[in-house]
Order: sequence, then C-alpha cells, then structure tokens
Amino acid sequence: MANAPDLRQRNLGLVLTEICRRTEVGQPPPSRAQVTRRTALHKTTVSQLTDELIAAGLVTELSSAANGLVGRPSQPLVPAPGALAALGLEVNVDYLGLAAVDLTGQRLAERFDSLDLRRSDPSAVLDGLADLARDMAHRLERYGTRIAGAGLALPGLT
Repeated sequence: MANAPDLRQRNLGLVLTEICRRTEVGQPPPSRAQVTRRTALHKTTVSQLTDELIAAGLVTELSSAANGLVGRPSQPLVPAPGALAALGLEVNVDYLGLAAVDLTGQRLAERFDSLDLRRSDPSAVLDGLADLARDMAHRLERYGTRIAGAGLALPGLT
C-alpha cells in the first residue's frame, strides 16, 4: 500500500505527464479542468498539484484564452522551457554523443566527439563520457536547468 508522500509524488507525475504529453503530440495545451478529466483526480488535487509544479518552475500557466464558451476562460498549462532536462548519452564505434532535451522536447544542447572507439577500453570510454556529461550538466545548471536523469545508448550486434 502506498503512503501519502508516495501517492503525492505519483499524482504530481501524472499531472506533469499529462501537461507534457499534450505538448508532445502537438495538441493545444490543457487547462486544469482538462487535466482533471484526463487524470481522474479530484479538481482540488489537480489545482494544488499544478500550483506546486508552477512554484517549482516546471509548469507555466499562460494567460487566459477566450474560447467562445460561457464562463471564465481557462488558462492553458505548458511545460516550462529549460527548467528540467534529460541527458541522452551515446557511445558508438566512431563517436561519443550527448544531447539535453527539456520538458517541451526542445534540444537545449548537444555535443558529438568523433573518436575511433573500436578496441578501446570500455571503462575509459565510459569515464570520458561521464566527464562530458558532467560538463554539460554544469553548463545547463548555470542557466537554471536541472537534470532529471539520463539514458545511455550502446552499440550492439545486428
């Protein structure tokens, strides 16, 4: 059984995922009401979690857009550009590559170093890649971007 902090983290993830997913597929940004419907969470819960995501700098609430409907116009929610990023790391036979992508899907930085890595020592290659990743993370952090995680791609047999 999940405890309250675990459930809160899960629900924060649901709300953030819904906001980011809409951006990914090119649909208009969702409002709090739309996030509530799509996540099946209570509207008060979604409102509180959205406020937390805004305060953390992960989500931005755009100005109200008149939609021709009766009532108060909704405020679209979008991922905050450059606030949080993931690193993609790649080791290939002839290069090391890194890319940082934010919650909007925008590529913030990339680097590709051409090297002949055939018959190289795997530990040395991974140490070099780790150095490059640390350097990129430090550069991004100077601009206020936090690193959420990283993924590693390695060549394999076909």
